[in-house]
Amino acid sequence: FQYTVVWGPCWDPAWTLISQSVDLLTKPSADPSPPLPWWDKSRLLFHGDWHMDIEQANLHQLATEDPYNTTENMHWEWSHLSFHWKPGQFVFKGDLDVNVRTASKYDDCCFLHLPDLCMTLDLQWLCHGNPHDHHSVTLRAPEFLPEVPLGQLHDSYRAFRSENLNLSIKMDLTRHSGTISQPRILLYSSTLRWMQNFWATWTSVTRPICRGKLFNNLKPSKKKLGQHYKQLSYTALFPQLQVHYWASFAQQRGIQIECSQGHVFTRGTQRLIPQAGTVMRR
Repeated sequence: FQYTVVWGPCWDPAWTLISQSVDLLTKPSADPSPPLPWWDKSRLLFHGDWHMDIEQANLHQLATEDPYNTTENMHWEWSHLSFHWKPGQFVFKGDLDVNVRTASKYDDCCFLHLPDLCMTLDLQWLCHGNPHDHHSVTLRAPEFLPEVPLGQLHDSYRAFRSENLNLSIKMDLTRHSGTISQPRILLYSSTLRWMQNFWATWTSVTRPICRGKLFNNLKPSKKKLGQHYKQLSYTALFPQLQVHYWASFAQQRGIQIECSQGHVFTRGTQRLIPQAGTVMRR
């Protein structure tokens, strides 16, 4: 079967309203512990193994702030996708094409062609205890709280709550499957300008939705997942690679680079430095 997901920053306000409405359907916990962020709550509620085989999977990342725009997007197209999830790891296997979709057909291009790709995302949750032991969490009523040291608040999730996350991404193209195509990167001069606009759209500052005294919602802002990362690493293994940079679709003049077997590795550490008030600088 086919699986299609469309998402963009322009839909954040609608999704925020949905999540606020869902909160009204569930009764708040009597345990006085600070609530878990959604990534820790997901680890607490979901565990096991999940396998899924999809003939074709599509992800469209909208590149504009207009939710009705259907021409400007980045299209991730998986063919013969095999997906496997287990606690702390996501594995994607299949043929991946990343396409830049624009209003002009001359700027459309298959930006990345990665045949027979095995992409692994390893998540290392930095906790005081076992990050996958959901049985260690025991909620308590306010009248049965254990004694805690002076100046320390009770937290039933203390051993399970993550302080940071280390993310490792590995893209392996060296599996032997008999395919004759090879990894390829294609760029036009207009593609880089399009990428800049796409990045600006996805990194814009989100606006508060239904918050403040007018909406009777004075809860503090939730921490973003982007601020939770401590270390990020990326590894790419390829048997051979072609890189094309053309002036345009009509004038295929420019630079062509061909590489034999190799790999790329990079790693970075994020630090958050408090500024005035609640502002954090990366």
